[in-house]
Amino acid sequence: MSLEIQTAAKLAIVLAQIHAESKHADKISSARVALWDATSLYNEENYLYAFRRALTSLEYSVGVLSPIWHEANRAILYPVDAAAAIERFDAQRG
Repeated sequence: MSLEIQTAAKLAIVLAQIHAESKHADKISSARVALWDATSLYNEENYLYAFRRALTSLEYSVGVLSPIWHEANRAILYPVDAAAAIERFDAQRG
């Protein structure tokens, strides 16, 4: 699988981890299940499906109209931006 898809999956998972516990998440349990699936798939190096499940987690936690969901979704098209975003989020989380 390509590095671009791996990078997009990583960003989507990072964003899903941040927002799965959001107070605004109406469907937190569904977001957590999708995030767990995404993480497991990523660890199995199944990056495309990990990306899709992380997007599903974000759909439950922030919704498809959220700029956060769109940032994750466009990561597959702009992997350089995604890599920079991952570094930024990792730095913020310490």
